[in-house]
Amino acid sequence: MVADVVTDYWSLGAEVDDLGDAVLVRRPGLPRSTFLHRLRPRGVEELDSALDAARTIAQVPQIVLDPDAPPFVEAELVVRGWRIDTSVQLVLPPGASGPAPDGPVRPAADADREALRALFRADHLETDRRSGRAARSEERTDATVEERWALGPSVHWFVADDGEGPVGFFASWAGGARGTGVVEDLFVHEDRRGRGYARALIGAAVADARVGGAGPVVIGADPSDTPMRWYARLGFRPTVILRSLTPPT
Repeated sequence: MVADVVTDYWSLGAEVDDLGDAVLVRRPGLPRSTFLHRLRPRGVEELDSALDAARTIAQVPQIVLDPDAPPFVEAELVVRGWRIDTSVQLVLPPGASGPAPDGPVRPAADADREALRALFRADHLETDRRSGRAARSEERTDATVEERWALGPSVHWFVADDGEGPVGFFASWAGGARGTGVVEDLFVHEDRRGRGYARALIGAAVADARVGGAGPVVIGADPSDTPMRWYARLGFRPTVILRSLTPPT
């Protein structure tokens, strides 16, 4: 169920095509946000048919696997050169409140958009530097920001403000009929860490999701990074590993 909630979140505001053995999610004009999920082919021939059907509509830069995907799908695509990425999903149970939503955190306003874009850029540069990759382009950052805005008004953004402007951000979604919310995209500028901003952002986002009707609340983390352990200390329970695949370049 967690996998469905996460893909529901990333499908917000997108066009969705049911291809029979797979579902394609796409946003015209934002090709990097396209992904294929809910793959249910019975064999390699059906897998190829699903991929071909998707490619007649859009390029497929990512496949998101869920626990019900046939195991051969991942193995077949890895042999073909697709790269595996993983994320650990942690869930805050309905009875757990999470951190107190205090501190200098407020809902983001339209006037904050340029500051948020600068924070996304700082996040990308820091991530690329830590991983030893070349810095991604300004255009990639701009596309990421546009993808986030394209999720639509049901995703609520919060900023931590130090009095001179936003220094961190986080997003909250109360969820749909499944009754499970999502909090996503936590970032605090490295010069402002250790001051409680991240904890306050999580508290505000969780409280917002709960006001919107969410019971459990999901947060994702990179298994190679340390925030997942901090989320666990805050009460989020490690629940499932989600796997995605990107095609060979």
